[in-house]
Amino acid sequence: MVPVAIDTTFFPGGNAEYWSGTEDAPSVANARFADFTDGSMGVASKATLRFVRCVRGAAWGNSNYVNNGDGTVTDTPLGLTWQSASQGSLDWDEMLAFCEGLSLAGQTDWRLPDVKELATLVGAVASLPINPGLYCSSSTVVNDQDSAWLVDFGPVGNYGDVFNHFAGTSKRFCSSFFFRCVR
Repeated sequence: MVPVAIDTTFFPGGNAEYWSGTEDAPSVANARFADFTDGSMGVASKATLRFVRCVRGAAWGNSNYVNNGDGTVTDTPLGLTWQSASQGSLDWDEMLAFCEGLSLAGQTDWRLPDVKELATLVGAVASLPINPGLYCSSSTVVNDQDSAWLVDFGPVGNYGDVFNHFAGTSKRFCSSFFFRCVR
């Protein structure tokens, strides 16, 4: 059996695509969905049939970014501090080592963000300068440990999409993309 990206003990039948409540900004005819089989996210026409799971509680992702004036920006609700500048041109293992060896703003506990943390930056472009393009995360794909999860910050693809790096392609190809450290 191929592992799925959601714990089917708590979410039985979770290996399918589920609608989110988020419309796609460029086209209100489209909305975002999550694929619980592999954890990817995408955009599709609202006319497409997909499953739905309901949720209650406060909306997630309402971040407030504070520029600390020291090369870092803090997401106050989540308690994450981000490196202000994007980095690039390193392979995945080098990205991990770069972040783990980073000394910035008097802190040394930096790391490459996981895909969920990285996706929180999707709405931050007004507060945090983000180079357009794909960004690598520290998360590997559940059924392909040689592939890393990416988040698309435009301008070419679907801004905000979360997907694995061309399934079956090695993490070493992250060198074509950006990254940013978090603590």
